[in-house]
Amino acid sequence: MIEAARENYAAAREAFGVAIRSFLAANDPAKAALAQFECAMALVRQGRPEEAAPYLVEAMDGAQGLAAERMAERFREACERVGTETWLRTLLRVKQLNQQLAEEEALREALAGTIVHDLRSLVSVLGMRLDQALGAAAGSPVVHSLQSASDQCRLLLELASTILDAQKLEAGHLYAEPTTVRLRPMIRELVSWFGPAAKRGVILREASDSEDVAARADEASVRRVLVNLIHNATKYTLPREDLLPTLGHAGEIAVGARAEGERVRVWVRDTGVGIPPEFLGRIFGKFAQAEPGMKKASTGLGLYFCKLAIEAQGGEIGVDSEVDVGSTFWFTLPPG
Repeated sequence: MIEAARENYAAAREAFGVAIRSFLAANDPAKAALAQFECAMALVRQGRPEEAAPYLVEAMDGAQGLAAERMAERFREACERVGTETWLRTLLRVKQLNQQLAEEEALREALAGTIVHDLRSLVSVLGMRLDQALGAAAGSPVVHSLQSASDQCRLLLELASTILDAQKLEAGHLYAEPTTVRLRPMIRELVSWFGPAAKRGVILREASDSEDVAARADEASVRRVLVNLIHNATKYTLPREDLLPTLGHAGEIAVGARAEGERVRVWVRDTGVGIPPEFLGRIFGKFAQAEPGMKKASTGLGLYFCKLAIEAQGGEIGVDSEVDVGSTFWFTLPPG
């Protein structure tokens, strides 16, 4: 009988593990957190609190906020029912695991920062070499190709800087004193940069309802936010024949800015694949992916950086999206 009970217990634990993996595969952290929490509760009822601790840590990390607090309270009550000593042992184990996770995260962040910093240095040198080649190739048929390569180097530098800046913002390092940022010249420059990156038949342009306005902000960070938003739009806006009768082309990405009340609103609007409703609530999270099924290369840090950068300057950021219709990513800033 004891052996049968052990087998049933092992089978139950395996079932929980399968459930967690399936929820994670479905990219639903809320359900995964709930499954992990149920694992923790089951192990406490079995009198195995130390084994429950890792599940509790993962569950609370996935749930966050009030949901995590409610999990902790329910877990505490369950532990007290089997004895205070159990709760104290589990609490100690959870603290140890949290410390271990924090140390591992710090190591990963430091390593990533070093790699990206070195990559940025290499790309910077490559960009200078390309600029030198452009000057020497004036009038040559290769000028266009060299100019395109030079523009792409600039974009790589922007993206590398995005990762490094996200780390600085997480560490609480704020931007320098804001200045008056003219948005129309910046938008037009970036539209020119990204034009070759748009898919064939997709038009990238300044929005027709855009205005010549200024914001009070850190210019470099606003530029980097726009680089990320436009870069995402070029990746996920594919040619669509159904748009030809209405637009005259197979897709469109429009970038604009205008005054709205006491704020300046900036947006990137596209006719891309759109974002499923279940992903909208966490699209600006760290390592979040806009559309898991698209198989696009991404760090998952671009939108996370955008949120940190805009909110650090007193602004707001959001997205309105409909699947198979398109998305509008927007942010607001104080007027200049």
